[in-house]
Amino acid sequence: MKQHIEGFKPGILLLAITAASGLLLSSCARTEPGTEQGSTAQQTAKKPFELVIYQTNSDFTEEQLMEIYGNKIKARFPHITPKFLMLTKDKGTELPNLIASGQRIDLIYTSIGATYSSLIDNQYQYDITPLIKQNNFDLSRIEPSTIDILKQIGNGQMYGLPVVNQSLTLYYNKDIFDRFGIGYLKDGMSWDEIYEVAKKLTRTEGGVKYKGLMYSFGHVARLNPYGQPYIDPKSMKPLFDSDKFKSMITTLSRNYTIPGNDSSGNATNLFRSDRTLAMYAMLTGHGLLLPTDLNWDIVSFPYFSDAKDMGPQSYPNYFYITKVNEHKQDSFEVIAYLTSDEMQSHLSKKGFETILKNPDIRKMYGQDLAHYKNKNVSALFPEKYAPSIWTEYNGLVEKRLISAHDTVAKGKKDVNTALRTAVEQASADIETAVKSKK
Repeated sequence: MKQHIEGFKPGILLLAITAASGLLLSSCARTEPGTEQGSTAQQTAKKPFELVIYQTNSDFTEEQLMEIYGNKIKARFPHITPKFLMLTKDKGTELPNLIASGQRIDLIYTSIGATYSSLIDNQYQYDITPLIKQNNFDLSRIEPSTIDILKQIGNGQMYGLPVVNQSLTLYYNKDIFDRFGIGYLKDGMSWDEIYEVAKKLTRTEGGVKYKGLMYSFGHVARLNPYGQPYIDPKSMKPLFDSDKFKSMITTLSRNYTIPGNDSSGNATNLFRSDRTLAMYAMLTGHGLLLPTDLNWDIVSFPYFSDAKDMGPQSYPNYFYITKVNEHKQDSFEVIAYLTSDEMQSHLSKKGFETILKNPDIRKMYGQDLAHYKNKNVSALFPEKYAPSIWTEYNGLVEKRLISAHDTVAKGKKDVNTALRTAVEQASADIETAVKSKK
């Protein structure tokens, strides 16, 4: 059964970057311990081959992928010709269909949320741990949470390397704050403090209704700072009735009880187009989609009172080497190069969140994009990412948790009843999915 995570659209992010910057990646060779694999002359001497890369998101074209990754790969490794295959709405483009048709797939580029459906469900995973050791690849350079998630899914094995990341942040419209004489937000604020600000900003003036705060609960739940998993990975039992989910829903949903600040309306449109929403908790990559004339900024994702020292979770995208790949060493050199300081600096400047711990590269975020000028980009990177636990059924049951939140926010059920119902529904969903695999 195909499971995926809705709402995380790396393709939209790529489109925004391409449109905003006219991105065409330049080429240059360099040497860096742990990421570079010999000189261009040495690469030219190798036997040419086509590297087939399957991308699971349908929001962008092969041409755009070549601009982001392919041209850089070709310039760095002249003997390799990248070829991208995309999942589209066209019949036969899903990975199982391609595999059945005999199409070779060397690499899979996908998010952590689609790793089960694209890689593992098709039994295409391959442990690259020996390649990491043979090439003396330095994993310590990489944000540890992005490695930990992968090892958790692989039971200690690593199927690929992270290349870009996302998480959560809080956007705010500075013009609305100015209009009502409210001081700007600061990093390190609590949800209790944000609630008080939301009350001050929710009002009607000149016939215009302003809302103080909205948030994308699905994203917040998925990347919650508690590190609270949806499902116990051993028993496969839903954990929606945990104290942490109760606390999170109670803390967040009270914002929608503020008179005039209910959950109705499209939060993205209210913030981006109507400009009547003062604060919006959303993915870090959302800023790439904001109009250049919108007067906005960001602060670090607010903390819950019982999880003050923990940021939200990572949501990385990986390049996976498949088990049928006949050029595993060359492919490893390619994905290692994509994690290099050179490539990560370039991506960071174009608005991709780096997977490296390097503070200098993090500071480069959005430097080539005009609408990130003078923005508080340090807020995109928490001091510590919360741990993550993924199972193959996360995408299947998430809608039950979202529904529980919505019923509480609208005053239809108390939090205990809503979450108890969510557990019952999710348990039935998992049971049905397990039976379908037999």
